[in-house]
Amino acid sequence: PGVALKRIHVTPLNTDFSSGWPSLGFKGGCTLDFLVQDNLYLCTGFAYIPYQQVALKHTENKAVKMHEKHNLEYFQVPLLAKFCSDEFALDTLFYFQFGFVPQLKLRDRNTDKQDSGSLTITKFNNVSFSSLVGFGVEYDLGISTSVFAGLSGQFGLRNVIKEHTETLNNNSYKIEGFCHLICLDVGMRL
Repeated sequence: PGVALKRIHVTPLNTDFSSGWPSLGFKGGCTLDFLVQDNLYLCTGFAYIPYQQVALKHTENKAVKMHEKHNLEYFQVPLLAKFCSDEFALDTLFYFQFGFVPQLKLRDRNTDKQDSGSLTITKFNNVSFSSLVGFGVEYDLGISTSVFAGLSGQFGLRNVIKEHTETLNNNSYKIEGFCHLICLDVGMRL
């Protein structure tokens, strides 16, 4: 489980666009850890994000003129470096990880449109990229089984909006959107 954040950047900067409130998010998948040297692993695997929201709101004189929300689904293949230390407690491993996460958009759909006009965001990029930073603790339950809990942040590096209407009320705009996800990581290693 996590909190999905979005960042909208609109040019020119003096416009009254915003990205709306954070929403709940979820990410599930599995990873493989490859031991490179003592306390260093390279990690890869796959993850599925069924719900990443992009929202856009335009206000004039504190009145909402336009509001739209889009839900995006992603398939990810993280490429991470994981540093571990077991120096602090018996059967407990503390870790820090960072890396690069390419993601493929599986589906997008508009879920909320409050305006009589057409959609402002018309198309999303099929491929985007994020960086990931996280830390946590892993506890050994037996010889080959452990449970872990941690916190990770995934920060969008590429604009997810491919096409949008370029004018609103006879003004020209450029809109960029970036998706972020702050997650509580919990799981089991076998």
